[in-house]
Amino acid sequence: MDRNNIAVVSTSWLFLACLCATTPAGSAALVMIPSSWQLLYPISSTSFSVTQNPPRQRHQKIWSVSLYGTDPSSGLLDRTSVNNDLNSNGTNKNHRRNNEPLIRTSEIPGLIQSARLNTIPMGTGLVALGAYGARHVSPSSSLPIGRLVLGMMLTAITTSGSMLINDYYDHRDGIDNPQTKPNRALVTGAVRPSAVKLVLKYAYALHLTLLCLIDSTFMRLFVLANTLLTYLYSVHLKPITGVKNLICATIVSMAVGLGAVSWGPLPTSSGGGTAEALKLVWKPIVAVAGLIWHREIMMDIKDCEGDASVGVQTLPVAFGRRTAYHLSLLPLLTAVAAVSMVGSCSSRSIVATTALLVQGGISLWSRYRDFDAVSLKVAIEAAPLWLLMALIALTSA
Repeated sequence: MDRNNIAVVSTSWLFLACLCATTPAGSAALVMIPSSWQLLYPISSTSFSVTQNPPRQRHQKIWSVSLYGTDPSSGLLDRTSVNNDLNSNGTNKNHRRNNEPLIRTSEIPGLIQSARLNTIPMGTGLVALGAYGARHVSPSSSLPIGRLVLGMMLTAITTSGSMLINDYYDHRDGIDNPQTKPNRALVTGAVRPSAVKLVLKYAYALHLTLLCLIDSTFMRLFVLANTLLTYLYSVHLKPITGVKNLICATIVSMAVGLGAVSWGPLPTSSGGGTAEALKLVWKPIVAVAGLIWHREIMMDIKDCEGDASVGVQTLPVAFGRRTAYHLSLLPLLTAVAAVSMVGSCSSRSIVATTALLVQGGISLWSRYRDFDAVSLKVAIEAAPLWLLMALIALTSA
């Protein structure tokens, strides 16, 4: 990109960032740029050309629009050509040859599999628990049910959208292949990449619409930060050793904060309402971040051989499975320390601390079984249940 383009892009982003602080439209536009447009047509390596070819008949013109990517490794599209062939009646003869649907019926099960709809209850549940933990902030006469529903819907879209983006890029980069992920829909060919991109465009269009309906600037910024962080994780940060686990834990724990922000009153000029809501749920946020961070590393231990075969430097690949496990205990023990601080030795803190320690014990059991398939599966799949128990205890004050 030359200096003129850099200046234009930088100025545009600065302008949208200013809009984001005061208007829903500004924040929504800022979400849509990286999530949908750059996903399909990366700015950094793309140039456009439009040419008019000689007409074949009177009243008939052929316009050819070409998109060239100078570096095929930097974008999803390195070259595509779109022809608009209009006859005298204004119909497009070359559009979708053979009337092929944009999304085939046979692709719907694969798209549902890739979207991991089973993760939506956990994401929306964290938002609900965050709101429950901050319930004392809002007066009972004016409960912000609408904001809470919007927060849960936006979380559901972001959760499933991130799964689709993650699968798309892993498939494109060769991380998901018949050896590492033989059952993924994109790997088996049950879903075309173009179908995934189309679903993402419509999903983020809905995300844009819902974001515009939020009446709180701070909440819009909170959703914006979570969405951008999710995109950066899937596209740029995931290959960085260790960072991917931290970012994933941060994204998931932000759902609790979003629930508190959505249920709390509109921020005052000093931001007191929002700050009070977040203060009430800081322990649940730390508990979620610590346990999810631990679980993500355990999942990397499970995928260690496949990641090593494609050159992905996760913590287990870089330092060995046992060292990675020991590192995974640090965030979990930090969460234990946070929920069992001196001065908060209530029954709820004891229950939450016990739940986190039980999860640590299960992973320790897997460690002494040399991370066999059965113990790893139990350690990974039991984590959400113990997390739920800890969160119910922490938010019941």
